[in-house]
Amino acid sequence: MENKLNLVELLDYIDPATLNYQEWLNVGFALKHEGYSIDDWDNWSRRDMARYHDGETEKKWEKFNGSAKPVTGATITQLAKENGWRPPSSDTTSFGWNDSFVASDFFRRMDWEKMDYLHAGQQSLHPDQQRPYLGLLLQPHRTLQRKRDAPVYQ
Repeated sequence: MENKLNLVELLDYIDPATLNYQEWLNVGFALKHEGYSIDDWDNWSRRDMARYHDGETEKKWEKFNGSAKPVTGATITQLAKENGWRPPSSDTTSFGWNDSFVASDFFRRMDWEKMDYLHAGQQSLHPDQQRPYLGLLLQPHRTLQRKRDAPVYQ
């Protein structure tokens, strides 16, 4: 449960007034399926003052008995994404201001002749061929060090 998103927070990205009836019901189904309370659905539903009817969410909630194909929290996540929410980044290649990098492996493994050739615009690499070079360039948490025998390019 610790890695799950808080669906109530995602509801801030979804305006119930923009949903059709089935989408509104699906939000309720998903909240109940994921273990949230009727109050979570009711409080969110109240934001649609034109269509909100006191007691309607409670009547519907009691009839939500599960399904062989349940509506899950992924429905709420998708609706939130469609309205601007972005999940927390799981990108492990992002770096902080104080991260450092090592270039020693880079200098040792780089095919410098090929890079010079590519730099001169003579050839382009397929993305699969580029990955090893980019991977060498982007090694976090190590210090940049130039090997004594590594060529210096300016």
